[in-house]
Amino acid sequence: ELGGGAAIHEDPPLQRRFRDAHTVTAHIQVNATTYEMAGRHLLGLPVDTARL
Repeated sequence: ELGGGAAIHEDPPLQRRFRDAHTVTAHIQVNATTYEMAGRHLLGLPVDTARL
């Protein structure tokens, strides 16, 4: 399968590690803007929700 969730499940260990690292970086939770907004929220500072 070329797309969807099944596309990231294959057997070779090195290939799987690469896909895991690539999949993590593709998610919104892992980007500088999200970290900045979370930090501002935790510190009680205004958060620019227009960037969500």
